[in-house]
Amino acid sequence: MEKVLITGANGYLGARLAEQLQSGYDVIGLVRSQKKMPFESVVHDLSSPDQLEVDFDAAIHVAAMEPDACRKDPVQAERTNVFGTIKLLEAARKNKAEKFIYASTGSVYGPNEKPARETMAVNCQDAYCRTKYGGELAARRFSRFFPVCTLRYFFPYGPGTHPSRLVQRMVKHIQTGQPVELNNGNRPQLNPLYIDDVVAATRLALEQDTGAHAVLNVAGEEKTDIRDLAEKIGRALGGKKPVFKRTGKTCSNYLADITELKKTGFRQRYSLEEGILKTVQATA
Repeated sequence: MEKVLITGANGYLGARLAEQLQSGYDVIGLVRSQKKMPFESVVHDLSSPDQLEVDFDAAIHVAAMEPDACRKDPVQAERTNVFGTIKLLEAARKNKAEKFIYASTGSVYGPNEKPARETMAVNCQDAYCRTKYGGELAARRFSRFFPVCTLRYFFPYGPGTHPSRLVQRMVKHIQTGQPVELNNGNRPQLNPLYIDDVVAATRLALEQDTGAHAVLNVAGEEKTDIRDLAEKIGRALGGKKPVFKRTGKTCSNYLADITELKKTGFRQRYSLEEGILKTVQATA
């Protein structure tokens, strides 16, 4: 494969993927609005009825509405996250694509006590999760035309992450002295993964033979909880002490089992401490 189409190429993950995949591939970025980028780009709104006319050999479909936006407008979320995915899959079929990578979310499992495995039943809790899983189902149907690999990301973080995402939100709270809410047992427990490791895992999924249809959890090797995460952020901010507020609420965890991901040869490069430090240094 030579030409790789990356949707959402001006977003935090898509841009990082496009930047790093330029070594080895002709990258084409699919974006909703034109911005100056160091690679070829095509302006197109996947939620529109207009046909997508672009040549590519493989696709990495990252573009999606953010969770908060999906909750506010579930109808548009369907258009973007489900219909948009189907449109891209149809374009991949017409192009006789060699591989299709679909970026999904670990939230499809819902809260869990034990680390979620790919064989677990889904338990979607909101419009974002439901529409991302709808995209998964569409991608699975197209796997008879080309290999499909669905990646379920768990709490990716790093410079440029959307401010509504957990780590970025906590960085802002601790910087400004706003309280970080703690549930019983400091839950949920989670295993976030730094953006450059997310990119590395995604590239492996593109380049490895993962079969006709595969689903892989993409998450970190280190388990943390909200208090531990806040304290790590505080240290990265130069020893700033987080302010905590107890909620009295009980909640479950959002942990991923990454056994299947490791079979691709993936090895985490950045520890949680290192990733948080790089994130803070870039946003402080």
